[in-house]
Amino acid sequence: MKEETLVFADKKLQPDLALALHALGKNATLLEQVMAECGITDSIWKFYGASSGWTLQCRSGKKNLFYIQLAGTGFNVWFTLGKAAKQKVLEDTQLAAVHEELSAAREYTEGTSFCVKVRAKKDLAPIVKLAEIKAGK
Repeated sequence: MKEETLVFADKKLQPDLALALHALGKNATLLEQVMAECGITDSIWKFYGASSGWTLQCRSGKKNLFYIQLAGTGFNVWFTLGKAAKQKVLEDTQLAAVHEELSAAREYTEGTSFCVKVRAKKDLAPIVKLAEIKAGK
């Protein structure tokens, strides 16, 4: 599959949520839904490097839930799950769409990191469910 171009790759141009929504165009409502349905109470833009561009760190209270990276016509949601959360996701039949990506993902000291691409409304349900698991619900 062809890799999509990052929307905010220039370190000198720090985005904000309004700019992100504008860049997404007709898919802006998807980002708004993710933020609302996952209970995001705090978010901050961070620049980790040229290969990842500006990334939106999303939290619920003090709990870091996921990172959002705008790419192409949509966005990528990055999760890092500990062993227990990973096992819970792999046992959940409602999350079958992410099982392959999670199983193939690289494991780090802090957990297993993987990406869920959001390009249409149908892509939202796994994000909400994963955020619930990550939040410990």
